[in-house]
Amino acid sequence: MNSDAKVPISRSLGTERLYLRVAVADDAPAVHAAVIASWTELSRVLDWAQGAQPTIQETIERIDNRKARFEDRSELNFSIFEKRAGTFIGNCWLCQLDWTVPRGEIGYWCATNKVGHGYITETVLALTEFAWSLGLVRVEIRCEAKNLRSRAVAERAGFAVEGVLKYDCRTPQGALQDICVFAQVPRNVEMTS
Repeated sequence: MNSDAKVPISRSLGTERLYLRVAVADDAPAVHAAVIASWTELSRVLDWAQGAQPTIQETIERIDNRKARFEDRSELNFSIFEKRAGTFIGNCWLCQLDWTVPRGEIGYWCATNKVGHGYITETVLALTEFAWSLGLVRVEIRCEAKNLRSRAVAERAGFAVEGVLKYDCRTPQGALQDICVFAQVPRNVEMTS
């Protein structure tokens, strides 16, 4: 599959406890509340969570931008909800998509009050299976080497650490940071020359 293909891409995924779907404007209040409540934690690791906290209008615009990137297949972003309660948990996405390989990278964030329940590991497992269904042959998770929770998620989801990139980038606050690269490939892929 490539980014130009007109084959429909599923806009929702399900797991035992979770429902992942492309966000809509009606989700903005719940997304906004989780972002504001989790701002301290998010600002440590996410570039978009810097400076002043977003307004509800900025949250709506962010949702609209994510939908546009989904449509052009540059980033496939899903909001995560608990099935039973319908509660918003966080976001996950396939990004850095290179449809010529094809490969991509998984990213995610979890509302602070939902951390520690295995939701993100469950999400990563579902998103990895989704990646294979799209024909991807490599999926990565990259995280700051000091981010032990994200490293644990990657390991629990069956990703192998391929290395640590020393001083690969800067934190949102400007400090140099090392990045762990975890990857997974489907079992049935053969290399061709």
